[in-house]
Amino acid sequence: MENGGADFLTDKDFTKAIDVENERLSFDFIIESFERSLNNLKKREFYEEKIGNNATQITSISEFNLMNLNVLHLDEHDLLTKNLEYLYKAREILLTNK
Repeated sequence: MENGGADFLTDKDFTKAIDVENERLSFDFIIESFERSLNNLKKREFYEEKIGNNATQITSISEFNLMNLNVLHLDEHDLLTKNLEYLYKAREILLTNK
């Protein structure tokens, strides 16, 4: 801050990377983090099957909660997958425009 850090970004428009290597490392970190989170989940088909099996009448609060949990995991799986696809493409674009 004492060496002009507060004013460093005031003239930046972020259309170009400030530092390509730093941006690549940021992409790598985020991608690895998302991949770890995705690996903690089961396959998408598992959650689809669980939700499909509960399509019949729900008879208890615990069944309702379990169905909601499976829907939440399915949504999380889809979001992580889509975000990873975007990040892979963005990183590839960064590396090809060096």
